[in-house]
Amino acid sequence: MTRLPSLLRGAIALVAGVLFALAAAAPAAAAPVPFTVSDTGEDYCTFYEATGEAEWPDFVVQPTVAITGKASTTIADDRPCLDVVPFPRHVRFTAHSHDWPVAEHRVALPDTESSFAFDFELNAEAGASIDYVTVAVCLTDDLGTGPVEVCDEPVLLQPGS
Repeated sequence: MTRLPSLLRGAIALVAGVLFALAAAAPAAAAPVPFTVSDTGEDYCTFYEATGEAEWPDFVVQPTVAITGKASTTIADDRPCLDVVPFPRHVRFTAHSHDWPVAEHRVALPDTESSFAFDFELNAEAGASIDYVTVAVCLTDDLGTGPVEVCDEPVLLQPGS
């Protein structure tokens, strides 16, 4: 049996050592981070909700967060409602790197009673990181000077929380 040259053996040992160090230093698999956001329409009978999970990858090649969930609009018919039409709503997902927004995605909520699943990824530029994601139910109100986005208090999602 022929032996490998010592330079090749040294290179293989070095690569194996680096791979072992990377595997040992990698964080444990992060569990998906659950979220729930909701809002009540101006008629006090229309309810908007989105629930789901945000998942950061275990091994980061490109900064990405996978978002999955379900959005729904329900209308209560067992209570008195105001005679107004609620403003359209959407769920806004914003990825942040060092407190700066780096990616955003919006999921429109239906005006009628229904529910649906959603699944997408928030992707940041290479070299950035996604430290946390905020999720909020928002409405857009046109005050005559252009649209103004009004959102509920956002829910903060962080890996490992």
